[in-house]
This record gives sequence, C-alpha cells and structure tokens, in this order.
Amino acid sequence: MIFIIRLALVACCIAVPAIASAGGFEIVQQSAAAAGTASAGTARSSDPAAAWYNPAALADGLGFRAGLGGALAFPSFEAKATDGSFKGSTESSMSTPAHLYLSYAQDDWALGLSANVPFASGVNWPDDWAARFETIYSRPLFLRLAPFFAYRIGPVRVGAGFHVDIGKVETMRALNFVESEGRVHLLLSGAGAGGHASVFWQVTDWIDVGFAYKSRTALRLTGDADFTTPDSFAYRTQDQGAGADFMLPDKITFGALARFGDFTAVADLGVTVWSVNDRLVIEFENDETDDSVKVSEWSPAVYFRAGGEYDPFEWLTVRLGTFFDQTPIPGRNLTPSSPDCNRTGLTLGISGHFFDILSIDAFYEFIAFIERESTSDTSPLASYSGTAHFVGLGLRLHLPLD
Repeated sequence: MIFIIRLALVACCIAVPAIASAGGFEIVQQSAAAAGTASAGTARSSDPAAAWYNPAALADGLGFRAGLGGALAFPSFEAKATDGSFKGSTESSMSTPAHLYLSYAQDDWALGLSANVPFASGVNWPDDWAARFETIYSRPLFLRLAPFFAYRIGPVRVGAGFHVDIGKVETMRALNFVESEGRVHLLLSGAGAGGHASVFWQVTDWIDVGFAYKSRTALRLTGDADFTTPDSFAYRTQDQGAGADFMLPDKITFGALARFGDFTAVADLGVTVWSVNDRLVIEFENDETDDSVKVSEWSPAVYFRAGGEYDPFEWLTVRLGTFFDQTPIPGRNLTPSSPDCNRTGLTLGISGHFFDILSIDAFYEFIAFIERESTSDTSPLASYSGTAHFVGLGLRLHLPLD
C-alpha cells in the first residue's frame, strides 16, 4: 500500500551546505473516529485504531477488526520580519495521510498490525521569497509498520511489539554567491526500528484508562546532495553523496474514558520527547565540502486532547473535541528555516453505523498556530503564525466471534 503525505508546518535547513531537519512534525490524525474528539484515543477499546493508540485495549476476545482511512490537509503559514525586510507565505498544498489497522482477538489474547505515517511534513515557500537562502521547501516523511501482541489478565490488558520506520527527508534552498545565486537539493532516505508497550485497565463498567509508550527510532539516512552553482564554486559544491543520523522521538501518553449513558468523554495527556534531536550533523562525501552541524536544542513537547461523543440514535454518533500541542522549538532557534508554534484548535466528527459490523466516520479539524516571535541572534527577527484545515474519512469493520 502506498502512503503519501505532505502535511503542514516545519521546514528546517542548516547553514551552507544545507539539509533539512524538522521539529513538531508529528501527525496525530490517525483515525477518523478518534479525530472527532481531538485524536484522544489511548483509552478507546472499540476503535480498530487502538492498534496504533493502545494495542493492549484490543485483547477483548471480540474477533476481527479492520480500519482504513485518510485525510486531506489544507495548511497555510506566514513569516513576517520584525523590521519589515521580508514577508512570505507558504504555497497552497493538499495532503493525504493514510492509515491501515488490522487485529484479531480471541479468548484472552490478540494480535495485529498498524501501518501509518506518524511523522511527516511538507512546507513550500515561494521560490523567490526573501528568505529563500534559509529554505524553499522541506518534506520529511516516515512510514511506520508496527505488529503487536496483547494479553488480558482480568480487568488489565497488556500489549507489546516492535516497529519499523522507513522514511526520507527532501529539501531545497537557494545559495547566495553575492553576484549570483545557486540551489542545493538534498534527498536522504533510510530505515530504523524501535519498540512499543501499552496497558489498558477497565476500572469499572463506565471508566477505562490507558497508557502507551512508543520508543525512539534511530535512522541512518543516506542519499544525494545536488548543487547548482557558479563554475568558480564548483570545486566545493560538486554533486555528491551525503548522510546523517536522524532520530524520531519517544512518545508517552496517558488516557481516560468515561461513559455516561449515551455520552462518552475521552482525554489524553502526553509528551513527545523531541529532545532526542539536540543536534544534526550532515556528512558530505566530498572532502572539499565541509560537514555541517545544526544545533537544534529541541525540548520535550506536552499535549492535551479531550472531547466527547453522543449517540442520539443506535446508528449515529456525533463528536466534539479540543486540544493544545506545545512546540518543541525554542524561540532562540525560531527562524525562517525552522518555524513552529504552539497549536490549539477544534474538532467535529460524525459516524454512521450499519449492519452492526460497519461504521463510516468523518471529521473536520481546525488548527490555529499561535503567533510567536523569534529571539534568534543569528537569523532575522520575525514572527510566525498559521492555520490548517483537515477533513477526513474512515471505515471500520468489526466481525465478532460467533
């Protein structure tokens, strides 16, 4: 299955010669049902997407589940120099994050697989904008395959497994040679592996809680750096191979769910440990091209997601949610090449249930990237802000045991 994603917001290019790194590029919209309640899914047990959010929850003996879905993303981001020297907006783009979840539960055990894109971004600045020497575009994308096994012990269920991340990072920016300009395009790809563990506890008939941990993944990215430069600089900027060690973050989430008749409330509180990306070293094959070091100094980022769903009829569910995501990028590293903001927003969702085995889900999400100003002493001072709109659809299939 092909997974294609270019989602908004974060481009990071380091100094000449340049590559892109990225912070705050996690995709949380991994289930159309959960997305209606701000993607709070760690304590959900009925959604096939528990294969991603909390695999332990699926050890309920209730048979085969499958989930398939995706979303369209419409992001917009703006940078404005404090002294008015430049202003730019990202070009319009549309994304199609996709996911697939499969699981089977019998007696006290369950096994399954999640296949999704948890980390990706695609920001495109105009080719001729004033900060083109910082970045023009950056497109990281990482596909994750994560099999799992889960087991139930009374009211407690536990799960564990491993994951394989396969990804690429592509970037382009302009090079300033005073009297002329050049370009550098870099495309790196690689793979790595990690692990995950989860716990689900059915506290009472109306309260469930969950915990999920997903480990960091270390990837060795290799590929090509292609330069377009004046002849006088060609000895330093030949097309060549390049490589970098890249780290995807740990993720820790606690969740709770409470049922009140036809109403259900859900909430997630967690942290993404972006501090694993303290710096990025780019190694170039040509000895004449200096290796480059980008000090990122990202911080762990806290997030909170909550929402509710109401079943006015047996065949219909409506949802509402809100959230806050903290940016991992400190103000001193906020530049045209590495913008990111705290995020808040609102979600709406609806599901139709058919034949007791099939559900069709839809959601809408609005994200506001809260304006913030750079305190960098190496790049022009500027403010950054933006918005994004998501719409998504999903199918859920549940075939219970006879």
